[in-house]
Amino acid sequence: MWKTTLKIALASMLLLACGKNKVTDNLVTSSSSMQPAASSSLEMSSSLVASSSSAPESSFVNVGKGVLLDDFERGDGVALVGNGWYSWTDTVDGGGSHITNLDSVGKLTYMQPGYFSKKSLSLAFAFNKGSLSYSPYIGFGLVLDRSATSVTSSMGRFGGVSYYYKGAAHSVRVDASDVLDYDVHVIAVPASRVWKKVSFPFTDFKQEGWGKHVVLNKEHITNVSWQVKGISGSADSLQIDNLYLGDSTDIKAILVEDLGTPPAAVIPTVTPLASIAISNPMQTLAQKLDHGINITNWLEEASSPFSSFRYTESDVHNWSLKGFKALRFPVDLDQYLVNKAGYLAGTAPFAIKDSLFIVLDSFDVWTKRNGMSLTIDYHEYDKGFNATTSKNPMYVSMMTRLWKGVAQHFSTSTRDDIFFELYNEPDNTISASVWGSVAQGMIDSIRTVDSTHAIIFGDVSWYGISSIVNRTPFTDGKVIYAIHYYEPFVFTHQGAGWTDVSALHGIPFPYDPTKWFTSSADLGVTSSTLAYVKSQITNYYKTGNKEAQMIQFQKAKAWAVSNNVPLILNEFGVYNVVADNASLLNFYKTITDICTELEIPWQHWGITGNFAVLSTSGEFLPGIKSALGM
Repeated sequence: MWKTTLKIALASMLLLACGKNKVTDNLVTSSSSMQPAASSSLEMSSSLVASSSSAPESSFVNVGKGVLLDDFERGDGVALVGNGWYSWTDTVDGGGSHITNLDSVGKLTYMQPGYFSKKSLSLAFAFNKGSLSYSPYIGFGLVLDRSATSVTSSMGRFGGVSYYYKGAAHSVRVDASDVLDYDVHVIAVPASRVWKKVSFPFTDFKQEGWGKHVVLNKEHITNVSWQVKGISGSADSLQIDNLYLGDSTDIKAILVEDLGTPPAAVIPTVTPLASIAISNPMQTLAQKLDHGINITNWLEEASSPFSSFRYTESDVHNWSLKGFKALRFPVDLDQYLVNKAGYLAGTAPFAIKDSLFIVLDSFDVWTKRNGMSLTIDYHEYDKGFNATTSKNPMYVSMMTRLWKGVAQHFSTSTRDDIFFELYNEPDNTISASVWGSVAQGMIDSIRTVDSTHAIIFGDVSWYGISSIVNRTPFTDGKVIYAIHYYEPFVFTHQGAGWTDVSALHGIPFPYDPTKWFTSSADLGVTSSTLAYVKSQITNYYKTGNKEAQMIQFQKAKAWAVSNNVPLILNEFGVYNVVADNASLLNFYKTITDICTELEIPWQHWGITGNFAVLSTSGEFLPGIKSALGM
């Protein structure tokens, strides 16, 4: 065993806290003065693998294959297998939270009865936000002893962790040596007033998504830790007992579904549309939206209203030279309302900040000089427009007046290739009828000051094809209809941390039985994978091909032809962190070929970030130029 001083030094280097916060205190090597912990004030139902039975149960199918890291019965603050318990609080970042039952020298103590046992690791804590801009927090963890004979130098045989708990909602975390920015792999666990058992395979753990994506490598796991976030001014407690590392075979036996022998691909028959012709003169104008690109990860973010130029005319010139003919400019318009809260409350007048027009006018000039059309896209990430606000007269008034202000500003422009896109991706909580009414109000507001420029409309369910094909077009003759396309979603968004498919990986495009698996776990399916995601994986042999995508696009095009209105695709893309490059290129070629065949202008999402088609130096990423047909 290492000496205490060495254990403290190593643990200090390995500790990870909330977000980007470093941790350096409270490693446990002994315990003393036992104080009573506060009882949990939270209670939630659990959908996890859990038990509150009257007798102990094994943590895994075959406990003997796993390793008990700590049952806390020794009461000396030293884990059965580990390099010491430690804790941290948000005080390192300006918060004032504290663990209230540390011993006289500020270290964690084993106390309170456990799960059918004499002791458990028990913490009581109080939250104080202090100067933090995010939720206050506390945390604690165990540095694994890789030299222990029961763990050995290899973590490969272990499949996950199991423990009993009672108390506050929390996250359990596995810290790995190759995660360098504190975006560690976590699982959220709900509160419980009774003892619950949870068993999590390592494949269930995922990063929160704000840092660099790192696939969890079991061999690199260094710590198991817990973090509790709370409301400033509140207090709570959490008890942990019987912490196990489970054997991989035990985890697999209870959590993995067998996919069977990979089936041959089933390719649907595509019947060509009788006609793709649209005589509406707006169809010609819509072609100015073709071969487009989105500016991403900038002004659509609520935390980033315009203050300085991230891009200049030299960037626009480069995009034009690369062959892009259209620029979609996402911007959260309501961030530029002077005293938004006051206006919504009816206590402040309506006024738009000048900074909005500084940035819009600049891109107006730059795109015109470089031969690119410009779409002003009301686009927000803060979900301000939702099922509730869509029925709020003041909120709707704000949106319609914002558009009137923008339209009036550009009403004298002689350009016909400036487009007003009403609102990006109203979600599936907003009804089609409510969204139609709000959109009509926006159109009417724009037309009071500008009868010239075209308007772009996309429907509910995130510009879904199934929504637009059930829409009766607006009577305004200068509306272009937009769809977005990210299907099959299990392919395009595999590994994306903010989605339901964040744990997925290894899904090719098109489907190929020689690249498929017999175990769903090999694709990243976990115990927490939702049923609709599993269904998409099960049916991928029928949907993961060009023909299946063509059939979907044909539905939208047939609707456009039937109503003689122009149709565009102004978002599609692939999260490029996990998808292999060959599959990504196959998908891009598939979508752009379909759009060319059906005469649907397309715009890719986007310039930067994990969907980018250009490098940071402004050059096409490998294979992208050919795949997009540029």
